[in-house]
Amino acid sequence: MRDPMQHTPLDESRQLGAWMGIYDGSVPGTHGSQSIHPRALTRREADVIAALLATGADASYAAQIPHARVVATWGPGSPSVDLTVLPGATAGPASGIVAEAAVTDGDGAPIGELILWARDGLLSALEYAWYTDERPRCLPDLSWITTH
Repeated sequence: MRDPMQHTPLDESRQLGAWMGIYDGSVPGTHGSQSIHPRALTRREADVIAALLATGADASYAAQIPHARVVATWGPGSPSVDLTVLPGATAGPASGIVAEAAVTDGDGAPIGELILWARDGLLSALEYAWYTDERPRCLPDLSWITTH
């Protein structure tokens, strides 16, 4: 039997979801977000965000990466995600676009762009906008990212 004072990852997920108010299935935004159980960033998501922030963005945003959680996707199979940052992380100085980068294919042809968003100084979304006919299923390899 589990000790009721011991928290599990699911308990933490529920607490974070309740804190954010997302378990009613609604997530603020205009891009058709679909809420998910909050989860840690994948290695690729964290690496892409770090690469975007390496262009000279305020260091407080990079410090938020370990505290960032994915709370929604921009549709089934979309690599674009909504983020929240756990309480206690230091906020950055801005809202809006924090960093941008171009995405090219292996031959150097432009195929999209990455945009990192913040709200009230906290990371709020990682967007992968594509120029191709088919939506990408995952974030690009770091070698395909050209920061501005």
